[in-house]
Amino acid sequence: MGDAETWRRSIYVFSKRSIRFPMFEAFDQPDMVTSCARRNDSIVAPQALLLMNNAEVSLQAQKFAERLRREAGASAEAQVERAFTLALARPPTASEKERAVAFIKENPDGLVDFCQTVFNLNEFVYTP
Repeated sequence: MGDAETWRRSIYVFSKRSIRFPMFEAFDQPDMVTSCARRNDSIVAPQALLLMNNAEVSLQAQKFAERLRREAGASAEAQVERAFTLALARPPTASEKERAVAFIKENPDGLVDFCQTVFNLNEFVYTP
């Protein structure tokens, strides 16, 4: 499970045309049998529910929190800065940073929950 091949991005995932991944289906994976000139854009409730309740997303949030602890140390401020840089390619605004730091400090699993919240941001899911 610690093998680097396990954690590759979805763009590299080997897939058979007849087997679809449930997470990809929620985000409008095109039919793998026929050509797809343009993908449909849709925003539906199952996408948000999947990101909030999926075990794989929770596991990735834990892994992201571990990485933040390793790279930013124990400082909640530094963890928030690093999370925004890695996930959104920008620093947090003063308001975002203040609220995120307060959330992390007030909750026992605050960093993991914050990471999962970052994964649910429109800015993370949909490239502008």
